[in-house]
Amino acid sequence: MSDDSHTIHVQYSERSWLGTPSRAYLWTMEPDLAALVAAPIPPLLREPRTVMWEKILADYVPTTHPSHIVCTPPSDPTPPPAILTTAKCQNHLISSTIFRFTVAHCFDTNYSDKFRPRADDHTICPCTELPHQNPHYPHWQPTQHTQNHIIFHCPLMAAHCIPRVYTLRTILQSEVLTAALCEFLCHAGSLLHPLQPPTPCPDPWPDP
Repeated sequence: MSDDSHTIHVQYSERSWLGTPSRAYLWTMEPDLAALVAAPIPPLLREPRTVMWEKILADYVPTTHPSHIVCTPPSDPTPPPAILTTAKCQNHLISSTIFRFTVAHCFDTNYSDKFRPRADDHTICPCTELPHQNPHYPHWQPTQHTQNHIIFHCPLMAAHCIPRVYTLRTILQSEVLTAALCEFLCHAGSLLHPLQPPTPCPDPWPDP
């Protein structure tokens, strides 16, 4: 009744007809019928979606990678929280960046070094130019423009960061936190496209 493509044909036969099996013969078939009912349904007769998820779950190994949170096989038709929130985002660039985060692909230092080595991308975070308490500290190193640094540690983004959250895995497990990350990306535009090099300041004492 739930699917118009499936029909049932009911046929009637008289027991007096020539060749009709006897009642005693039908009783001997009960064990075979019970075994047939208990046997699993052949894959060709099962719903493709069910067969697909059974194969995925059989080989699925949970990891700590963010993509595991976003792509976790659902127990019902409801998508994971990160997918639900990203689908509601009205900015295609931001929503696509959320998906890039899950596979560690976005416009940061790691991506530029691995996939754009000849593009001469600027990979030093602008916060490096901020004054430091001890700029002559011998072990001081320029801060790399990485996804983790921008979202959780960059002082330039401190006013927009998500408080008391320190991992992308935690963010992607929550609709509220994923929405906050989308809002964060509105201000941290450097992860949406390759980082632009800083504009050099004019010389305050030009040569005459």
